This record gives sequence, structure tokens and C-alpha cells, in this order.
Amino acid sequence: MIRLRTPEHLRPLLTRTVRGLVHGRSVYIVPREDGTIVIGATEREDGRDAVLGGGVLQLLRDAQDLVPAVAELELVEATARPRPGTPDNAPILGPIAPGLIADTGTYRHGILLSAQTAVVVADFVDGTAGQDEWAAFDPWRWSKQEARA
Repeated sequence: MIRLRTPEHLRPLLTRTVRGLVHGRSVYIVPREDGTIVIGATEREDGRDAVLGGGVLQLLRDAQDLVPAVAELELVEATARPRPGTPDNAPILGPIAPGLIADTGTYRHGILLSAQTAVVVADFVDGTAGQDEWAAFDPWRWSKQEARA
């Protein structure tokens, strides 16, 4: 993700979020009230948390295809943060210890799934969640597979 500052003479550059698809890649541009915009986001699964120059270049090119004035903005920040994913791409959802329930591993869809996973967590808390119903998301599913092998 990168953050850029819009010079005064170009403000407001955008008043709404712009989402697009450029050469098959998704890109979004989000205006902020402080005159900056956020452009995102690249994805990779290499385990590194460094910002890569190629990722910044790709985001800038794709955003400039959507909004040419992006080329005139000042680069403020480039960040890379891991998103909690799992080897099987299914979330981790369920009890992991007495009184402790996990709700993670939703990767980039966490905000979209948060209302539903909150309901499931509440069901685990009050004891109404069926273990079989949520077995595909069991936090211990990998250790159970190894035990069966």
C-alpha cells in the first residue's frame, strides 16, 4: 500500500474511492480528508514483510492508468503488512483453549466476514455452535490430519 500527498493546486483530486482493474490486477485509490490518497494493494505469499520496489511501481502505474494525475503526487509512505491467511485458505475459527476462541486467517476478507464470524464466535461462547458444523475451520485441523496419517 502506498500513501501520497495531493498538492494544493490539485485538491480535491478525488472525492470518492476509485476501484479498477488494470491488466487483470485490482487497484483502489482512496482519498483522505488530510489531502493524501491511499493506493493499494499488492499481494504476495513469500513470507517477507518488506516493501518491494516492483510492488510500488506496479501500484503507481495501475493507479496512474485510472487517474493520470497520480503522477503529480508526492510519495509519503509505502507499507507492507502481512494478512493472516492459512495453508488451506479457510479461516481459523473455534476454541483453542478453555475460554479462548480464535477468529483469524480470513486473509484480505476479514472485514467482509467480520459480522458473520462474530456471530459464530458468540455461538461458541454460549455453547450453541455445533463442532461438526464448523469442523472445516477448526483451529486444530492440521494436527488432527497429522494424527490420522
